[in-house]
Amino acid sequence: LCDSETVTVTIAASNDAPVISTSADPNASEDTAYSYDADVTDADGPGATWSVLGTDTCGGAIDPATGVYTFTPAGPTPPASCVLAITVCDGGTPDLCDSETVTVTIAAGNDAPVITTSADPNASEDVAYSYDANVTDADGPGATWSVLGTDTCGGAIDAATGVYSFTPAGPSPPASCVLAITVCDGGTP
Repeated sequence: LCDSETVTVTIAASNDAPVISTSADPNASEDTAYSYDADVTDADGPGATWSVLGTDTCGGAIDPATGVYTFTPAGPTPPASCVLAITVCDGGTPDLCDSETVTVTIAAGNDAPVITTSADPNASEDVAYSYDANVTDADGPGATWSVLGTDTCGGAIDAATGVYSFTPAGPSPPASCVLAITVCDGGTP
């Protein structure tokens, strides 16, 4: 003898969590825009909303709709690394999320020195002319001064201090000349 039962079982769907399916590049360079286009997989959606976590130290921004994260490591002396921290939530019930945290190593670049003074544009015949050029360079390592080939004043410069000098000789000096100097920091490049 037997007995049978047939029942239709209704299965309640549950929200599956999104999964970030890409990995951020762990390398960035000073003063160069960094971009990471994060992707997500989520079989049941309904949608993906991206955001930056509070633990992010790179200072980046993310497009909440596309997952594109960007930042630019600022010089002249960026940190050696920062933490990229993002999350994506699916907007389902319950609202499930996935996060990614990557330590990004920042390669420092050499910043150019900047001459911060201007030479006096006036000189007098038979009178010594002197210009004490000054430079700023946040990341050094040093400053070496030289006269450029385009200099027509015939002056000399102290390679260590940046003091440029010449004497416009009479009896008939030229009406003008070009003072042309350069400073290099000795860095790479």
